[in-house]
Amino acid sequence: MPKRLQRQRCQVLTSVVARGVYTNRKFKPGDNVVFMGYTQEQVRWGNNDYPSMFVVGKSYIVESVDEHSQHTKLTILGIPGRFNSVHFNFV
Repeated sequence: MPKRLQRQRCQVLTSVVARGVYTNRKFKPGDNVVFMGYTQEQVRWGNNDYPSMFVVGKSYIVESVDEHSQHTKLTILGIPGRFNSVHFNFV
């Protein structure tokens, strides 16, 4: 299997483990997402901002998406900072 496909497969599998659900859907601006909580390891991965202002179970709107090779950062409308996408799930 080519390395590019291996990397994509790894990202999808990581998404499954992190969110507890299977999805190959990518985040995009305007998506309605719900905050699922976080761990310190998720915050530290990729030098993300600390998501202390979010409420578990509350929905938010994605303002922008910054996709990296191993993780994705989201900017949430009206909230300063960039946050690990594994903190969120699609509504």
